[in-house]
Amino acid sequence: MRKKYIVINTLILVFSLLIFLFTSACIVSDLNLSNRNETLKNYLSLIESSFDGTNMEAISSTIQKTNKNLRITFIDKDGNVLLDTDKTSEENHLDRYEIKNIGKMACRYSETTNIKMYYLASYDSTNGIYIRVAIPESSVSDTVNSFAYYGFA
Repeated sequence: MRKKYIVINTLILVFSLLIFLFTSACIVSDLNLSNRNETLKNYLSLIESSFDGTNMEAISSTIQKTNKNLRITFIDKDGNVLLDTDKTSEENHLDRYEIKNIGKMACRYSETTNIKMYYLASYDSTNGIYIRVAIPESSVSDTVNSFAYYGFA
C-alpha cells in the first residue's frame, strides 16, 4: 500500500513539474516576443528620427554597429528597394505584409536571407520612403529552447 502512494505521489509530482515547465515556457515565449516587438519599435523610431532622406547608408552603418543581426531596408513609394543591409532584392516590396500593415510586426520567411524574420515597417511621408527593420526569428526561439532544455534537465 505504501509503494502505491509513493508511485502516485511521484507521478503527480512529475506531471505537475511538466505542467509548470510548459506554462513557464509559454510565458517566456510571450515575453520574448513582446520584447522583440519593442526592440524593433525602438530601432525603427531611432532610424525615423535621424533620417533626413539622404543619409540611408550612414544610419544603417551606425545602427548595425550596435546590432549586427538587425536588417534595415529602405523602400521607395513604388516598392523598389533603395538600400538593404543584407542583400539587394529586385522584387517589388509593396505586397509585403509589413508594408501593407504599417506598425504591425510580421513574422515570415525571407526569400532574400533564407531564414524566418520578424519585420516592422513605417512610412516617411516627407520623403516618400518606407523604412523596415527586421531581426532573425532564431534569436527569439533560442531563448525559449534554452529555457525548455534547462527546465527538463
